[in-house]
Amino acid sequence: MNIPFRLKAIILFYFLIINFATADDRLLEIQADYLTAKSAYECLTGRSIHLIKDLIARRFINLPDWEKYKQENKIIYPECVYRPIPHTWEKWEQTAISSVFCAVDVKEQISSALLQGWHTECLSGKLKEGINTGTFKISDNYGANFFKSWALSTKEIKNINNFEFTFYLNQQNMDDLILESPLESKTSLKWTDLICYEDLNIVNNEISSDVNLLHNSQCHNLYMKSISNSGESKFWFSTLENLNKNDLFEDDKERWARWYWFACWPRANYSFENDSDKRCGMVKYPDSTKVKDLMSALANEVNFYFKSKHNTLTSELNPIKYAIRAQTMLAAIHPFEDGNGRISRYLMDYITLRSGLPTIYIPDMNNDYSAGMDQYYKWALESMEETISIIKKCTETYSTKPEYVNGPCGTI
Repeated sequence: MNIPFRLKAIILFYFLIINFATADDRLLEIQADYLTAKSAYECLTGRSIHLIKDLIARRFINLPDWEKYKQENKIIYPECVYRPIPHTWEKWEQTAISSVFCAVDVKEQISSALLQGWHTECLSGKLKEGINTGTFKISDNYGANFFKSWALSTKEIKNINNFEFTFYLNQQNMDDLILESPLESKTSLKWTDLICYEDLNIVNNEISSDVNLLHNSQCHNLYMKSISNSGESKFWFSTLENLNKNDLFEDDKERWARWYWFACWPRANYSFENDSDKRCGMVKYPDSTKVKDLMSALANEVNFYFKSKHNTLTSELNPIKYAIRAQTMLAAIHPFEDGNGRISRYLMDYITLRSGLPTIYIPDMNNDYSAGMDQYYKWALESMEETISIIKKCTETYSTKPEYVNGPCGTI
């Protein structure tokens, strides 16, 4: 049967209306259920839902790592899956998250200085390790995916290579959804294929002599620099000594690569075609010289968002989608030496909480800017529904079995 074109158009129109309405309705229901469950729990217990142990654990334990560890070990130790160990969770949650709450309550404008302050607080448990908290990085950094368990699919790598640092640079651009670069030239993430660790010929923590690290031009350039500086610096003298030995790994730490791994790790030349094929490699984040401008553009954009017409649950760029955008953008800028994932999730918390929505958790925290919006949005809705379920469960526990309140439903 041939359906007239006009009838086809009408059917398609109503199909789209129904689906958009369904998506909007789901988000509206999540918001209503969340605010009701939150109020019931906090009225009953006098405690914040954001300090429930069962919710906090999801922020700090990466699910794929946790599942892999459970398969390999009979005894489960969370500290073996995530560093630093859990006793620092309380410091992070009771310092940084309280600052986020204060910023939400007074609708404080986001700025680079505010984010740097949150960064100092969310890494308060690691100060003894000498991490330079609250200060933007001064050297370039890379994300390592050189173990097969960390390998990304070809589809995820395409998402990385297509990731551009463009922003809504003013209020009009935000209202009209027009993206521009704050830099003279567009900046993007850069992926380089690497040979997986498991495919390297390694004996006693030493790479085989049939792999010459210096055949890689980037490593050779670093080697020449070490020659030039070895007479004036113990650091460069040690680097030169190790490169002369073709040494890629630390002597006393199994599988722990030396600092120059990003330049010297053996490259691969994959020819996979299927989106599901896995590849090891590394991501190069934006140059340190660009961080200040990128962070300023992101902070301004967040402030524009809350003044824009899109700050509604029915918008094309609703608060969940925008929170995902802001989190992935901050994680991809990678402005700090460490703790970039944590601070990016606090910015996401700020946006969702200010919009009257629960915080978002994703099952794989290492897969934020590579996941793509569709997958991330699906994770976000599922995680918010799970959060509501946990809050309701804990409210019931307090009501009927108060003796169990020190378990998963207890607070830190």
